Amino acid sequence: MTTTAESTSPLVPVDTWWPLLRSDQLKRRPIGLERLGLQLVAWRNSRGEAQLHQRFCPHRRADLGQGEVKGEHLICRFHGFAFDGTGQCRLMPCEGSEARIPPGMTIGRYPCREAQGFVWFWSGSAASMPAEVPYLPALAGLPPIPGADKELEWAMPIERAAEQLLDMHHTPFTHPLVWLSATSKRNTRVVYEDLHLEGDHWRGTPRFEPDGGGGKPFRLPHQLLFPNQALLAFGHGVYLYATLTPIDRNRSIGWVRYLLRAPFPKLLSALSNWFEARFVQPEDLAVLLANQPSRGGLQHQCLVKADTFVAHWHQRWSHLVPGAYDEAH
Repeated sequence: MTTTAESTSPLVPVDTWWPLLRSDQLKRRPIGLERLGLQLVAWRNSRGEAQLHQRFCPHRRADLGQGEVKGEHLICRFHGFAFDGTGQCRLMPCEGSEARIPPGMTIGRYPCREAQGFVWFWSGSAASMPAEVPYLPALAGLPPIPGADKELEWAMPIERAAEQLLDMHHTPFTHPLVWLSATSKRNTRVVYEDLHLEGDHWRGTPRFEPDGGGGKPFRLPHQLLFPNQALLAFGHGVYLYATLTPIDRNRSIGWVRYLLRAPFPKLLSALSNWFEARFVQPEDLAVLLANQPSRGGLQHQCLVKADTFVAHWHQRWSHLVPGAYDEAH
């Protein structure tokens, strides 16, 4: 039994990829998750392949995330019922090995794939799932660093959280100390260069400069794989990759990953992630959690040219997810 992710609509668009958790978090035991408004259980079979199913046992609704894995089977902790990778129950110990298994004794299976250090959920049918999860071309040759990602959970909808992947010009004001370490405090006017907003891969270079010209401009090349993979290139081989997923309609989870073409990349990435979580994200959240309405959107915000990425994201999202900005949904 394969459950298509159409049940995630209208939370997210159909036929898109969403990270669920880091690959190195999924070891020998299953993990119960709430993602995209769904209750899921992730586990590995004997070959180490990631599996994704409905979280609760059809027998008595026990949490399969508390179970265990034996060979090719996910075992319910409550009564020992065993499910294979297709979601079919193969053993009901209390009824014996010869018992006829009822047709409804199955757990729905969801399409997933591992790539770039994450387990990804495909919000469509297994038949429509591409062979690979897309990744930003600029990161070719820079593999993820195990354990170096910083996981962040936000009490805000995906529509508002996504703005943080796209909004560059808040930095001089929300993070003044960070900004001073990179550029002049006078560099607040934003002009986009090399703007490309076609398809799923968006690119542009915000040029920060003093109002009225003069001074030394600061460029921050920026990319997005719609809807949820973003990349900043700070120069000198330093990149900030971020991706996110809705937990439910009002909460989101994301991961920040610094990638460096430098000696000791794991140590430097871990330090950068710590700085991001300790200083940058709390400053963002202090503002974002107070924004009203919580979902943002074009009809509730008076956007300007510097918000080009943000405006384009909301425009496309509202087309793909009807009713996404309805607060009473």
